[in-house]
Amino acid sequence: MSGTDDNEPHAEVVFLGGARVGKTTLVHRILQIPTSAALEGKYKPTIEDSFVRQFLVGDSSCRLRLVDTSGSYAFPAMQRLWVKRASAIILVCSRDDPNSLEHIRGVIDHIQEERRNDLRHLLLVLVVNKCDLHMKDWTVSDEEIEMLADKYEIPYNSIVFASAYTEMGVTQLMKTLWKQNEESGTHKIHFDSRSKVPQPNRRFSAFAVLFRSSQTNKPETTKSNGQHSGRAHTGSFSDSLLPGTRRLQSASSGSPGWWVKTFKKNKNDTKFKFDSPPTVIEMNCTIS
Repeated sequence: MSGTDDNEPHAEVVFLGGARVGKTTLVHRILQIPTSAALEGKYKPTIEDSFVRQFLVGDSSCRLRLVDTSGSYAFPAMQRLWVKRASAIILVCSRDDPNSLEHIRGVIDHIQEERRNDLRHLLLVLVVNKCDLHMKDWTVSDEEIEMLADKYEIPYNSIVFASAYTEMGVTQLMKTLWKQNEESGTHKIHFDSRSKVPQPNRRFSAFAVLFRSSQTNKPETTKSNGQHSGRAHTGSFSDSLLPGTRRLQSASSGSPGWWVKTFKKNKNDTKFKFDSPPTVIEMNCTIS
């Protein structure tokens, strides 16, 4: 999606996946939100949420709408609309939930049905979240991830092993997205000169965004005659994982307790204020 003016996002990046896989926490990490219920380890089901931010990447900038979707099947119509209009899709599953991988299979089948005309040019990243958990708690194996990638022809370099909990893989997710955008040749995400003045942060109800769009825009269909070049098989995913795992210590700087102690407002402290999310997010990576 190309913005019609400087206030509109250049592209819409939609996060899809089952409940409790960490979609909201990933989005908040990318947006550099200093604290939230998700970052404090408190689960609150998402209905739909939408954020527009300016990203600086090298000497360029872009405006993205990040869409955090519900992990339940209670809102299929909204999910279907986002699948139709997304510039990029981030699929999120969890290392400790086999059902989340099954959910991803269903989502990909749905994407293939809805986007059959431009499927080859759709930017798609698979995120395997919660990789900081102890390996004994992993119930989704490398082999299962590899089988899913093989079945749906997902390139191995489009799979990101992450931990929204520790921020591992967050920058890699965005780097993978930029790289796909360049290699696809379609430039679904449009970059401007970095010197362009950024617009303020905006947060929307995702339903309001969809409703407004349905009243003003007609869906666009891009036909593709391109050939799929396939991907190289690079072996086990284990080498891609970082050795650090989650250690459940109350004093740990990575534990939910630490987040609460650090960021939660004291009832008796009326002067305490949270830092606002940054207006511009500078990614420590290059476009290609």
